[in-house]
Amino acid sequence: MQIEKIKMERRKFIRNITIGSSVVVLPLNLPAKSVAGKPKKKVSFGIITDVHADVMHDGDYRLRNFLNATKNKELDFIIQLGDFCQPKEANKSFFSLFNNHPGNKYHVIGNHDFDSDNGPATLDVVKNFYGLNNTYYSFDSSNFHFIILDGNEKGPDDKQGYPRYIGEKQRQWLKDDLQKTKLQVVVFVHQPLGDDEAGLINRSQIREIFEDANKQAGSKKVVACINGHTHIDQNQEINGIHYIQINSSSYRWLGSNYVMTGRYSEKLDNCYPVMRYTAPYKDALYAFVEITDNKIIIKGKLSEFVGPHPKDMGYKGSDLEYTKPDISDKKLEF
Repeated sequence: MQIEKIKMERRKFIRNITIGSSVVVLPLNLPAKSVAGKPKKKVSFGIITDVHADVMHDGDYRLRNFLNATKNKELDFIIQLGDFCQPKEANKSFFSLFNNHPGNKYHVIGNHDFDSDNGPATLDVVKNFYGLNNTYYSFDSSNFHFIILDGNEKGPDDKQGYPRYIGEKQRQWLKDDLQKTKLQVVVFVHQPLGDDEAGLINRSQIREIFEDANKQAGSKKVVACINGHTHIDQNQEINGIHYIQINSSSYRWLGSNYVMTGRYSEKLDNCYPVMRYTAPYKDALYAFVEITDNKIIIKGKLSEFVGPHPKDMGYKGSDLEYTKPDISDKKLEF
């Protein structure tokens, strides 16, 4: 009996050593595998845009709300799509809320990010404030390639208003970057590249670059382009590419023909005078996006207007259909 007990203990010891050894020698950083043995393609990120910290009195609250919502999610990165805040000392605490996020984070530059109290800020001032070497760049994440464009360049026919153009140098960089990557591509830019008059002046030229890349690859290489700027909730599909407009976190811009005060206190109305030209959202809007081999799944957020709906104020813009205090859920295939 004693001999059998010793043999059993020895077999148990050898089995434990073998199992332990197998655990030690297995790589700990292997990517998840699909049935075919290829790495799974899935990327998840949080997205917020057009907070406009210099227009809204509660920009900090809206940004904190988004960042708090990221804590319970497994995200590869977060990104803001522009019109975040003016590049000035007074906004550094607001800016640091985003930049102190412990994970990967990225900035897209919007037209209002060039605003300042003394006229338009220079490109160097904006880059230094946002900590960017360049305002257009790219990165890889979870078997996808992401491109960030700068739509704030001055075009040859720009005569007034904010520049909204992508120049020759950036276009060549875009072509080269698309050619170098073997991964499927998602593009971020502030101004729309779809069929929207508020978009980039040469948006059709940029769409042609995307479509040429897809033709050369013989597949859907560029699958989507995501923008802010318009403060509407909309998606278009043009020649197999999704052009997704993410609503502002803060408000719908109405303009000087639709002035309204009294939504907040008189003090706030006076401290933030531009707010009277907007239809604010009660809650912060933002979205979480998951992209897989052939799907884009967007989980948005619904809110309500503070005060009347713009249509009840007589607003009759061509985009009234998409004027709502929401980022709707979407499930798009490519």
